[in-house]
Amino acid sequence: MLPRPAVNAVIGVVLIAGVGAALFQGWTDLRKVEWQFHPAPLAAAFLLLLLAQAALAPVWVLVFRRLGGAITMRQGMRVFLISDLGKYLPGKVMHAFGRVIMLQEYGVTASISVASIVITLVLSLMAACLVSLLSLPLLQEDHRNWLLLLAAIAVPLGLTSLHPVVFERLLRVGARVIPWAKIELGYRPLSYRTTLTALAAYTLSWVIMAVALFTTARALYHIDLAWLPAMGGIVSLSYMFGLAVPIAPSGLGAREGLMTLLLATFMPLPAAAAASVLFRLIGILGEALAALVASRL
Repeated sequence: MLPRPAVNAVIGVVLIAGVGAALFQGWTDLRKVEWQFHPAPLAAAFLLLLLAQAALAPVWVLVFRRLGGAITMRQGMRVFLISDLGKYLPGKVMHAFGRVIMLQEYGVTASISVASIVITLVLSLMAACLVSLLSLPLLQEDHRNWLLLLAAIAVPLGLTSLHPVVFERLLRVGARVIPWAKIELGYRPLSYRTTLTALAAYTLSWVIMAVALFTTARALYHIDLAWLPAMGGIVSLSYMFGLAVPIAPSGLGAREGLMTLLLATFMPLPAAAAASVLFRLIGILGEALAALVASRL
């Protein structure tokens, strides 16, 4: 978070002005687009995003319990789904902070809570990288060759880093430079089988989100089914870009900006912008509904 409110206000004005200018300049193109709206694909996208969000909760609970946390599946799903809404607050870490606080109500030590958050974040990023490889066949040959070379190096390296012995050492090195460095890493290391199982689950969730993005875009503009693999790269790269922008809670604005640019390579820019915003909105609705149901548990 930036220290001076005036700086935040200036950034907000600049962003709003930029969006307004983009909408004004694109108004002529907007009227030329052959718009269509089909509610069925949009409803399917909502259900897919709701499924992806609900499916991640038991995966986190599995990792958390394997680390030594004593919590029931119902309690764990409630904690995960409610605290996950904290990512829309400024600061980038409010969902993690809220999850640690909620877990303390069940007598869980902060070390196990933080370790579960860090491990699942690493698994999610690794899964996003794997899903982004689905879009490689659609790239130009020059770009495809160096990305294949990068993937050939990164994938084995990433799978090796997830091994309990290597990952434990990486966490301890990272604990020296991150804010919770004073917390003792007192938890049981994950087995490699559990780690790969969780990675497979996160990869499947990214595939589901890619299909949801495709159905969202197709609800507004007809795109060929051949572009479905590209959605894996678009949704994962947009997520990682939004994560890297420090001032955007949950990547709001940044994620949609890159998603719009990538979608605009095979659909009109106004339709791409509308699809990216709609994708975010139904994603928020799905997360809110999941949290609402979890609050009743």
